[in-house]
Amino acid sequence: MLPRSACLLTVPRLMLVVCGLCLLMQGCASAVLRPVAESDKDPSGSFDGPWQVVINKAPGIQYGPGNWTFNCTGEEGELGLMVRNSVAQISFERRFHEAFVSQSGRFRFEVPLLQAAKSSGTSDSSLDRGEMTLIIRGSLDEGAGFLTWGVKEFANDGCTSGLDITRL
Repeated sequence: MLPRSACLLTVPRLMLVVCGLCLLMQGCASAVLRPVAESDKDPSGSFDGPWQVVINKAPGIQYGPGNWTFNCTGEEGELGLMVRNSVAQISFERRFHEAFVSQSGRFRFEVPLLQAAKSSGTSDSSLDRGEMTLIIRGSLDEGAGFLTWGVKEFANDGCTSGLDITRL
């Protein structure tokens, strides 16, 4: 099997650098890198109310750090999201989870999961503990976000799906 970067050898370096910078800028523009602090939540309550979160189908194979490859189910689905007093709430695994919403509509949930990630039998490496975190992040104002089944050992990199977010 060729390494993932083998296909890049035929691309001129300048084009590669330009594309890389464009992707980096795009990723930074939509990223919510950490949960919104309570002191930064929206005082107006303009995002309060019910929201529908549609989970889009994700690619079945996604690439992580180093030579790790994630085998993702990429299933579609929906989540209900309720915002009250600029506190977003979702129900997952029979528990409610909360995240603050910023003035620009940004939010980030970090939900520790009970299940653990495992390396496949064909892998030449193993995971220490495989702890996982469900990361749901996005912008209510932009109507978009991402859901990631993150592996703690990889700084919560993992299987990621896009989200479409609409006010009900």
